[in-house]
Amino acid sequence: MPDWPTFEKYAVRHSIFVNLAMMAGPVCVLVIWRRLRTRLGGWRTVAAGASAWWSHLLMDSLYSTGAGVPVLWPISKFRLDLPIAWFVTMQPDEGFSPHNLRVWSMQSSLALSSPRPRSSAWR
Repeated sequence: MPDWPTFEKYAVRHSIFVNLAMMAGPVCVLVIWRRLRTRLGGWRTVAAGASAWWSHLLMDSLYSTGAGVPVLWPISKFRLDLPIAWFVTMQPDEGFSPHNLRVWSMQSSLALSSPRPRSSAWR
């Protein structure tokens, strides 16, 4: 990425249009390369991966920063902002503060409790 201000990098990475372009390459490879697609688990796995990718935009809109996610950049300045007060980020300058420990424990418990893939391709 060029050396743009932080907002611009964030806007580029979180734009629907940029994400569609970034997904086009892997999807084309999976459409053409049937063996790889089958080994990964078929279209269901591809759909699950795409859903996870897209949910990232929605999840970023839930942070309580109030800034929102510029999902329609560069066409519109609209920012998707759905803040939930308990969904907060760590504060790097606070070190091991109670706030950071709470955020870390919440995110770790979610990561550890998430279901694992059962496909033989992941073993």
